[in-house]
Amino acid sequence: MLVENVLVRPLGQNQIVLYWTSDTAENRSWVFINGKFSLGPFMADGKERNIVLTVPEGSTFVVEVHDFDDDIRAITVCL
Repeated sequence: MLVENVLVRPLGQNQIVLYWTSDTAENRSWVFINGKFSLGPFMADGKERNIVLTVPEGSTFVVEVHDFDDDIRAITVCL
């Protein structure tokens, strides 16, 4: 499930803090930058989550967070 309530805050030096809220504390989260796998599975102690990510320098980028309620493994295909 694509998470829609994502907040991004810059830290500088190509780093951001990514905040989001999962539907349940048991969800596992997967993070993608520009369609490529970046992090996962990520679990937290609660529904409120945040991580620090390194992002591409000097360009626009897309960050996606997907949450799953089981131990699904993300598969990334690079074309």
